[in-house]
Amino acid sequence: MIKQVTRKGRKVWVIRLTFRSRQDGRQERYRRDARVQTRGAAEAEDRRVVQHWIEHGSISSLLVAPLAPLRTEHKVSQATWADAVKRYETVVLPARKVSTRNGYRELLENGFASWKSMHLHEITRDQIDRWNTMIIGADVSASRRRNFHVVMRGVLKSAVTGNLLETLPVLPPLPRVGRTVVQIAKAEDVQALLTEQRGTTSEYLWRSRASAQLAFALAAYAGLRASEVRGLRWRDVDLGRRTIRVRVARYQGIDDTPKSGHERAVPIALALLTMLETRPGKREADDFVATTGKGKPWGDSGLLQALRRACDRLCITGGRYHGLRHYFVTTLFENGVPAPAVQALAGHASLAVTQRYAHTSQASLIAAIATFGGAPVSGNEGRRTSDTPAA
Repeated sequence: MIKQVTRKGRKVWVIRLTFRSRQDGRQERYRRDARVQTRGAAEAEDRRVVQHWIEHGSISSLLVAPLAPLRTEHKVSQATWADAVKRYETVVLPARKVSTRNGYRELLENGFASWKSMHLHEITRDQIDRWNTMIIGADVSASRRRNFHVVMRGVLKSAVTGNLLETLPVLPPLPRVGRTVVQIAKAEDVQALLTEQRGTTSEYLWRSRASAQLAFALAAYAGLRASEVRGLRWRDVDLGRRTIRVRVARYQGIDDTPKSGHERAVPIALALLTMLETRPGKREADDFVATTGKGKPWGDSGLLQALRRACDRLCITGGRYHGLRHYFVTTLFENGVPAPAVQALAGHASLAVTQRYAHTSQASLIAAIATFGGAPVSGNEGRRTSDTPAA
């Protein structure tokens, strides 16, 4: 590994590596200042030492005589950004989740148009800074700009691994992204969505609305993500044991693992159990549980569109499908469920994500402020601009 240290007021790149000799089993240490004092050159020298150990099983010869001098003239790679992207999409992306692959491909297509014919050795820190300034000027959100940087780093690192690029350029720090306030569906809004009556609605429209209600309930009462609702099949629903096994997420018609990568079992709440038991239609193992009014699988944007239509009918503002899942998690916390249990039910990859919901309900915030004295406020007083906290 390389490390930058300060020595007599001067910053120095130092290479520090430890190996076990395959010849006699002794430990060998390589501790030297980088021959060329730039980060890229130090990283290249570090890799050359490691490669020497791989080839010879020992670095004893390097401890007596240093690496051969760097060539002052070297062949400049003619590989382009397009070549690096092709390798990245072929070698790296297939190991990613479907949603990640699609998102990264969209970023590569829309964020690097000016780089397509650029040679990789031309992508310097100065070039990256100019590109970053262009993105900022395009009013791209901080989170999306960070994603652009993540993809760019991935492509360049893949190019180094594939010998399309000798060393990485000096990369800027990743843009910081602040946390947003979790948007939670209100209890009264969830109740209105899940108990909407038929009225004078035609049979076809009512069937469509009833199908959407089940999809809403799976998010609000079981905490399923939209992709998990789309992928849920009857073979993973055990009405006798009142358990849902969440093991599939569906993106653009393709089955994948859930976001966390892990399966989970969620007990079925009584209100949801009733909706599942009365669900009309077939219940073969491979049939989808939540479908459109026509019995077809939901598309990627279908659930959000159905929710927005329902919110318009019921005069609910700020409707977001993920807000139903937030309602599930927050309700668990408000009823005293421990954070590890909430994490398991929600399928969060880490407890830190779960704990974001622990104190985010508006009612909890109002109650906290009320401790300073004075009459508590209801949260509905004053001009109402949204039913959910601002993102």
